[in-house]
This record gives sequence, structure tokens and C-alpha cells, in this order.
Amino acid sequence: MSYPYEALLKRARKQAPEISKSEDRFVIPQFDSYVEGSRTIITNFSKVIKKLNRKPRHLILFLSKELATSFRKEGENYVLSGKISGERINNKLRKYVEMYVICPTCRKPDTKLIKEKAAHILKCEVCGAMTPVRKV
Repeated sequence: MSYPYEALLKRARKQAPEISKSEDRFVIPQFDSYVEGSRTIITNFSKVIKKLNRKPRHLILFLSKELATSFRKEGENYVLSGKISGERINNKLRKYVEMYVICPTCRKPDTKLIKEKAAHILKCEVCGAMTPVRKV
């Protein structure tokens, strides 16, 4: 059975996920934080998580492990135990974005983290690449 090319192309475009056509470069967000006594407070955690399109728990686990500290939520803010510089927190955030957000093939941030059996996979919605990532 033969189908016209144009009809197949239209059908494929309807089924393809909607991707932003903007050529804006993805800018890694930065945490706004300050030290208060013996703890560090992040004031814009929710905004950062929304921009990264990840679950808060995943990022919290990563940062807790990388910074060797504990997190807890207080109202709209997230509190870390200990005095941690904003620069150090943002360096760990950049590391997280490189490992769990940016596609290693096409360098776009339009990815999803999926779990298949015991493996964690970074699936790109732009190029379709599937890259295994380490578990947090």
C-alpha cells in the first residue's frame, strides 16, 4: 500500500511533540541564597525547579549528596544546614543541569528523566536521543 509523501509528512508533524521554535539560548538559572546564622536559605528554589522541568525531590537529593548537608522546606524557602556560599551551590546546580537536564547529543534542555526497569534515562524530546544517567 502506497501513501503520498505529503500526507505522511503532515501526519508525522501532527504527532510530533510541540517544541519551542525560539532560538533563545538556554540560560542555567541561579539560586538566590543567603546565610542566616548557621544555615543557608534558598529563596527561589521553586522558580529554578520549574525552569528545569524536574521534580524537586530529585534536585534536593542531588544537592544534599553533593553538598553533604540536609534540606528542609520552610514556607516558600528551602533551608540547608550549614554556611554554604551561593557560588558553591550554583556550581552544583550547573553540574546537575549538565548531568540531568541538557541533552549530551544536541545540547538542548528539552529532556525528560525516565526510569526503565533499574536504569535511569535522559530522553531528549528534540533529537530523540536516550542517554543513561547515574542514579542520584
